[in-house]
Amino acid sequence: MRIIKTKIEVISVFLNKIATAITVFLMAFLCVLIFVSVFWRFVLNNPIVWQYETTLLCLSWVVYIGMSMTFKSKEHMSLTFVTNALKPKVRVVWLNVIDFVCIIFLIIGVIAGTSVVKSTWSNYYLTLPFIRKSIFYLAFPIGCSISIIHLINNIFTRDVASVAIRGSDEVEQLKKISKEEE
Repeated sequence: MRIIKTKIEVISVFLNKIATAITVFLMAFLCVLIFVSVFWRFVLNNPIVWQYETTLLCLSWVVYIGMSMTFKSKEHMSLTFVTNALKPKVRVVWLNVIDFVCIIFLIIGVIAGTSVVKSTWSNYYLTLPFIRKSIFYLAFPIGCSISIIHLINNIFTRDVASVAIRGSDEVEQLKKISKEEE
């Protein structure tokens, strides 16, 4: 069991590094593309035709790959006020149940997303005739797959001590903020 936990953690870390590299590259590319596009449109009065579809394509990848990164860092949306109110042992069970429900949803996302990718495989963008439209939709099943691995890793590495520490840190931070506001 320990070998499986270690391998999943190594895979999770590796995939997170790839996801980080992809999102950083795409965000830098988007910044340059939008700046150049604005320059060409308003200064040279000659808009870049393929800029809109390229921006949508890149943003879809940033969103869904970024989604997986939030699962890795345990920063996805959750009702922390409910979770923090639980005792540490119950909190571990609660968080594992939430992660399991997310895994089920993400498996459905992989299946449905793969179906959409297959159905759009023969379609191409009008302004980017060398890029298939399925590349836009491919980001979702890939992001879901990476998220599943991160969630499995979270379940395997979660213990009472780490959950108790995290919850108490958040409570202490909230106390500091409320004192500063007074």
